Amino acid sequence: MQYDLIVVAGARSAQAWRAPRAGWRWRCSPTSNARRGRTRVLDSRVYALSPGNVEFLRRIGAWQALPADRLAPVHAMRVFGDDRASCIEFEAYSAGVPELAWTVEDTILQDALWSALEAEVVAPARCERLSVDADAAAIKLSDGRSIRGKLVVGADGANSFVREHAGIAAVEKDYGQTAVVANFSCEKAHSNTAFQWFRGGRCWRCCRSG
Repeated sequence: MQYDLIVVAGARSAQAWRAPRAGWRWRCSPTSNARRGRTRVLDSRVYALSPGNVEFLRRIGAWQALPADRLAPVHAMRVFGDDRASCIEFEAYSAGVPELAWTVEDTILQDALWSALEAEVVAPARCERLSVDADAAAIKLSDGRSIRGKLVVGADGANSFVREHAGIAAVEKDYGQTAVVANFSCEKAHSNTAFQWFRGGRCWRCCRSG
């Protein structure tokens, strides 16, 4: 069977192609495990979602699937500079909006995206070869299967299989930086405020509900 669209991606990128393409026959070949399930352990990888991001997730039915007790609205931001005296502040109340952003954990977001995904999913799957002819593109999988589509979307990260096999050149540059990511329990309530402190090129941020 030939598909209109094949997306080679993880959950977040694959789901983003769903809403504008209702009625298409399409297939998703994830490069990671489809669903990891909900856990009470906080994920160290979190996202700050803008109101525009949230509206998009609502349109595709993913926001409604997110557990409310794992979402944290950001009502204010405090950003401090290197000289300790510099500070800029943002507040939802002053801006006339309910919140400036929302924070959500990666595992929770992925689970919601997979629950809303309306596509034929191949997972786990490993792509081995991509070929293109006049009518379609074909992807050969490691288990011997081959799938064809009129359009192949490569949303498979920095070491993209699709980009490499399509012959698309890319210039890579190392940031030359190392980051430490961790979760902290606050002794005092943060009042849904996100804080950033820049000290000698470092940044500490915190914003969690509860």
